[in-house]
Amino acid sequence: MTTELLLYITSSIAVLTCIIMIILLVVIIKTNIRYKKFTSLSEKANIEEVLIDNQERIKVLQKEIDNHDLHLSKLDEQLKVVYSKMAITKYNAFDGLGGQMSAIVVLLNDLQDGMLLHSVHTGEGNHLYTKIIEEGKCSQTLSKEENDTLKKAIESNIL
Repeated sequence: MTTELLLYITSSIAVLTCIIMIILLVVIIKTNIRYKKFTSLSEKANIEEVLIDNQERIKVLQKEIDNHDLHLSKLDEQLKVVYSKMAITKYNAFDGLGGQMSAIVVLLNDLQDGMLLHSVHTGEGNHLYTKIIEEGKCSQTLSKEENDTLKKAIESNIL
C-alpha cells in the first residue's frame, strides 16, 4: 500500500469518526433536554426516584378522585328529594275582585313528590290550601288551574 492510500483511508476514518461524534453529541443533548423535562416536576435527582415519587402522587390523587366520586354519588341521591321543579300560576279567583290576587304554587322533587299550595283571595281575606303530591299525582281532586300548574311543574326543572 502506498502512503497516499494509507493517508486517504486514515483521513476518511477520521472524518467518519467526527461525523459519528457530532451525531452522538446531538443525541446526548436531546436526551439531556428530555431528561430535564421529565425530572423538572420533582426535586429528585435520578429517574428511579422520580418514578417512585410520581407513583406515590398518583396513589394520593386516585384516593382523592375516589373520595370525590363517593361524595358526588351521595349528592346525587340527596338531590332526588330536593325540590327541583316549580311552577306558579296567578289568576283571578272571582270576577269583579280585580287583579290576579289568587295563586297556585307547586314544588316537586325528581321523584315527582312534593306539595301544592293554593292561595285563594276573596273579598273577606286570603285562604291557603295545601295538597300533597306523590309521584306526580294528588289523592284530592284538583281544579283546572291546579292541574295545569302541576303539569307545568312536572315539565319544569329549576336546577
